[in-house]
Amino acid sequence: MNLYITSGTRNFLSIIKQKHTKKPMVMMQNAQDTLLVHETPGKSIFQQPRSFKIINSEGTLRNGGFAVFNYIPLTDEAKPIFEYNNKNLSEKLAHLSGLQAVRVLEPLKTNTFLILTIWDKETHFKDWEATDAYKDMQSGTEYTQLLSSPAYAAKYYIQKDEE
Repeated sequence: MNLYITSGTRNFLSIIKQKHTKKPMVMMQNAQDTLLVHETPGKSIFQQPRSFKIINSEGTLRNGGFAVFNYIPLTDEAKPIFEYNNKNLSEKLAHLSGLQAVRVLEPLKTNTFLILTIWDKETHFKDWEATDAYKDMQSGTEYTQLLSSPAYAAKYYIQKDEE
């Protein structure tokens, strides 16, 4: 299964989403960007997508909620270590209150892996962010030495259908 992401103006991405109503897509927005996310076993319908292979998955991508994209740029040596350590991440997080979905994503064209978590509400993520378990995951990253550049995160509000 693959996950594709494209960005553009809200109006432009809305047109794409309306043209492909049979394809499952989720629109997300923050102050800087608007994204359209498409999950499929096939090829992307986007002209210039950021392309990922799903290596671990839990839950369903759906409209409405809050998304956190954790970007993790890795060296070539770190890729198998990252994949091994995160192959069961979704099962580890599945019990969290308000968590809708988790995707651990391997990039098809770059070295920046992505962990995508989707929450019912931003407050659910903030509650998780305040836990010791979250802090341990963030500070205990054994990948620190294997990062090709600093990891970073982006947060988005997921649009409900036809807002």
